[in-house]
Amino acid sequence: MEIESLSPGESEAFLSLLDDTSPMVRRALLARFAQLGAASGPFLEAVSRGSNRVLARHALFFIEELHFSDPVAEFRGYIRSLSYELESGALLLARTATPHLDVGNCCRELNQIAERCRELIVEPSSAREKCRVLNRVLFHELGFHGNVENYTDPRNSFIDQVLERRTGIPPFPEYCLLARRGSAGPQSRTRRVARALYCRVLRG
Repeated sequence: MEIESLSPGESEAFLSLLDDTSPMVRRALLARFAQLGAASGPFLEAVSRGSNRVLARHALFFIEELHFSDPVAEFRGYIRSLSYELESGALLLARTATPHLDVGNCCRELNQIAERCRELIVEPSSAREKCRVLNRVLFHELGFHGNVENYTDPRNSFIDQVLERRTGIPPFPEYCLLARRGSAGPQSRTRRVARALYCRVLRG
């Protein structure tokens, strides 16, 4: 039996449609990816590790729906790609513990938090002032706090668990928000922290 391959033209077409959330397009893409089988896996995994955060999240959706992903392998690939897009990395890390993670729900909650921060930021503001707003929203309005009772609990590093429980490694949700488009923060420092955290988890 001949296995279908993914042509460059079809790859471009998929990229243009991947973030279309209309049910008709979703069903058509799922059907085509399922038809392609193994040929679509590397394409979706590459997009999920890419620099385009929006497309990465949608690629994760299709990977989960098609049930041919290996979350641990995807996370290792993300680390080795040296593409430290923090939000995608946090979601990939969470999927190593919860393979059927509702990625969309996590993204929606991060969007809501980011939007609240933007409402309170008065431009022009320095990075320090914006971080103060971020701290106010996360730690005072929403009640996030460090898990001082059990700092080594693995759930402290999984973004879905941190969002649900409102506790974990203190700066973890803050780094995710700092890395979002339109938010403020020292990007190079954020990436260094992300790399250190993820490499530590990868080593176990």
